[in-house]
Amino acid sequence: MIGRFVSVCILLVCAGCRLSGPAQTVENYYPFAVGNSWTCTQGDTTDCDTQKIAEEFTDAHAIHWYGWGYTEDVDYSAYVNGKIVWSYTADDTLGMVVLKEPFEVGGGWHYDPLDTNSLSRIEATKARVSTHAGEFENCIEVSTQYEGDEFVCYFAPGVGLVKCSVPGEPDTELHDYDLK
Repeated sequence: MIGRFVSVCILLVCAGCRLSGPAQTVENYYPFAVGNSWTCTQGDTTDCDTQKIAEEFTDAHAIHWYGWGYTEDVDYSAYVNGKIVWSYTADDTLGMVVLKEPFEVGGGWHYDPLDTNSLSRIEATKARVSTHAGEFENCIEVSTQYEGDEFVCYFAPGVGLVKCSVPGEPDTELHDYDLK
């Protein structure tokens, strides 16, 4: 009888875990792996820009970096202490903070750690977003103010960045993606 009770409790706990939604970690909201690629469009779907992760390496500070590129440029990203850091150069842990844990509505951080006027804030953790690549649920919505600009980006669990909006410009949104 006790064994059956324990089995039922374990099943309920496991079911509760599945119902609670995606893991709330930056790794789940931006999956870096060599070979992953995302194709985005701005406005019409004829002008596409593909980003692909081409390399991964560990720097002298034991931070694991991912080198990914657009058509002509290479950028770098890393998971650093519960945040995603983006930089033009590898080994720049003070780069732009794209996304940061914990994911709590109203929570925020400095987008540029060297600019106290740059602010990012979580506006929603269960946003629904429609893109050329499909519908995404449980997205994290982040609004950012940086150097006089304001933009809103959405990160989908298991996929990454799916949409960004800048007032007065066509939205940039995910058109296609291939995750390894």
